[in-house]
Amino acid sequence: MRRWWFNRGVAAAEWFARIRSGSFDLGANTRWQSWLKRDSSNSASFERMETAWESAGLIGERPAIQGLLREVDRLVARSSAPRISRNWRMYPVAIGLAAILIITTSAYLQWVSQATSTSYVTAIGEQRVVMLEDQSSVSLNTATSIRVVYSRRSRSVEMLAGEAVFSVVHDEARPFSVRALAGSSTAVGTQYAVRIANPDSIVVSVLEGVVAVKADSTPGPAARVLAGQAVSYEKSGAVSPVRPADLEQIRAWQEQRLVFTDVPLRDAVAEFNRYLRTPVVLAGADIANRRISGVYRIGHEDAFLNALQQLYQVQVIRGEGQILLQPAP
Repeated sequence: MRRWWFNRGVAAAEWFARIRSGSFDLGANTRWQSWLKRDSSNSASFERMETAWESAGLIGERPAIQGLLREVDRLVARSSAPRISRNWRMYPVAIGLAAILIITTSAYLQWVSQATSTSYVTAIGEQRVVMLEDQSSVSLNTATSIRVVYSRRSRSVEMLAGEAVFSVVHDEARPFSVRALAGSSTAVGTQYAVRIANPDSIVVSVLEGVVAVKADSTPGPAARVLAGQAVSYEKSGAVSPVRPADLEQIRAWQEQRLVFTDVPLRDAVAEFNRYLRTPVVLAGADIANRRISGVYRIGHEDAFLNALQQLYQVQVIRGEGQILLQPAP
């Protein structure tokens, strides 16, 4: 019985470490969701691990605890091992997980009954709006996965894939933080979007209020991002200068629209592909560099392809597993 519980706990810790390290693509997310659904005990083990970590943050004001938590983050971030070896002393992630267990035991016992954890997932092409327990809301775009953990002193979201808009109810005593890859964006009451643009990059765009954006490995204060502004940070820790946000694009997908204004066809197709199970593929650089403008309905791929044929001189060839666009003869 003890070995069964330990093995399940190690598996939960392994998934938790992979998520926090930022090495978590859509394929890994699918395997993680499958593991959660395989057995209700798997989900319970993962929730215990995450709640323990969240609880550790609640006692983080102690200098000794702060130092240990920073060391755990550093060790987990350095690890690229996909699985934990039996010889766990050889892997930084295992050392980090051992530290998590040591640090969070007392915190978990004190706070576990006061924290809640819920996961939300959308499939490819699906969009969904969920209401959180404090009446904040989250608009999830296509192929998005998040995990929400609320405690007495904090509101946190782990973003694993995709894109979402967070409309945060003001609560000065409980900041609202979204973690994605190796960084976070924190607000008290505001509206902002977080998008995992690629496996190594996050874009944070602020629609209302102010958001503090911080990459874990970057020293100094967080970037202060105001309404109408955006900032990006990389998994490596690099943070971009603050720039104007593309608010039209964010509001458009919430209304089931995609808006393109004189963009290369390759960029338009890449965006449309986020909503399609059968991807559109471009034949050659010539067609990829053609410029496109227009407003298209999400999920109406036939209308999009017909418009390309009529307005941009392309031929559509439907095959098994892809839709090929090539110059019209």
